[in-house]
Amino acid sequence: MPLPLLIVPLVAAATTTSSGGAGVVVATVTTIFAIFSGYWYGSGSSDDKKKSDAYEKRIDELLQLIAKLRNELQEQLNSVKHNLDATNTNFQVSAQMTNNAVATLKTATEEMKDGNNLLEKTTHDLKEIDKKLEKRIDELMNQNKGLLNVIEKLEEYKNLILKKDEALSKAEQDMQKLRADLESNINLMKELRDTIKILENHNELWVLPHIQPKLAMR
Repeated sequence: MPLPLLIVPLVAAATTTSSGGAGVVVATVTTIFAIFSGYWYGSGSSDDKKKSDAYEKRIDELLQLIAKLRNELQEQLNSVKHNLDATNTNFQVSAQMTNNAVATLKTATEEMKDGNNLLEKTTHDLKEIDKKLEKRIDELMNQNKGLLNVIEKLEEYKNLILKKDEALSKAEQDMQKLRADLESNINLMKELRDTIKILENHNELWVLPHIQPKLAMR
């Protein structure tokens, strides 16, 4: 086989095996075609033994190349299997993480529902408390109004008491004045009686006969 025809399939095999099984198949077919082309190219020799040796050599090269390609293909298959296993493991881990996330989300959702229910109940209780407070405030306002009325009445009573105190004070003053007048009149009457007694003792009243019967009546 000429050297150019041998190099071409080897280069093709080296550059295409990395691309997968399809490249391996193409390289194999290309190599076989090149080898047999070289055989027929060299078959024009008249020496049968050389032709047979060249044929066996090319067959050995072909078998070696096939074995090499098979090993490379096996390595690629192992690599693909390893990648698939790793991908499957990653997928399982991702699936487990997803399941955990879903479970966590479900738990959080339930907790949020419980929280919302508690919030609604608390809001309802607060509204009831507000209603009770409003009612109590109204009651206190009414009580305050009643207290204001009582205070107004007490103010009125206070004013009446002050007026009564003023009246009592004036009456007391009048009584004191009347008492003073009475005491003054009593003193005058005492003085008058004493004067009359003095006159009686001096017999000065006997000169007035019309007064004597009145004095006798006393």
